[in-house]
Amino acid sequence: PREMTLPPNHKVLTLQTSGMGVLSSFSEELQVPVPKTVRAGDVKKMLAGMLMIPEEQISLMVKSEKGAVGKAADTDQLPNVVSVVGITSFERERTRYNHPHAIIGAGHMGLRMALTFVQEKEFGFVQFDRNGKVGGTAWLHHANPTSKVQSELGTYHLDYSVHNPAPKGLPPWPSRAQLLQHFETVCNRWGLRGYLKFYKEMSGFEIVTGAGKQEYKLK
Repeated sequence: PREMTLPPNHKVLTLQTSGMGVLSSFSEELQVPVPKTVRAGDVKKMLAGMLMIPEEQISLMVKSEKGAVGKAADTDQLPNVVSVVGITSFERERTRYNHPHAIIGAGHMGLRMALTFVQEKEFGFVQFDRNGKVGGTAWLHHANPTSKVQSELGTYHLDYSVHNPAPKGLPPWPSRAQLLQHFETVCNRWGLRGYLKFYKEMSGFEIVTGAGKQEYKLK
């Protein structure tokens, strides 16, 4: 593990995920600097906030000097190594939904939203467009063959993202044809076509509420 520069009266606390609370077997490890007198309740509160789960879901298991493993009370000071029961990972669990997200339109903004979903590994979505190809009303119907982007910003380059190197192959002011081809290329490169439903025109939606959830029924 990487060495930490600690403030006075602090130590490195090693947290290990273990569904059974056995310190000798764990799947993930997290090291955090804490005061030497840190108590179990403080660490549980930190983890609950980080993972956005109820504090009551978390238990901290510690090994005594005699080797016995037991649950730490909230007021107990913690040793250097602690097993965390009640979680399987130190990464926040994604919210699961009964239905996929819906993106209406496959123009520039709709494609950018779909691309963001894929890049963030959120694959539960579907994208609708009333046209038979990507580009949106603005670039498929309103623009003409001589239309060009009138901004030097990289936002019309769908590859303009922290996930990618600087995009290449487009001029600063791409034409309508160049932009539409760029949209097609990015869709193919990132596998967006599997989420696209063409010739689907949405006229509205109905809000469905119940049991603390809100969903939308498309029309």
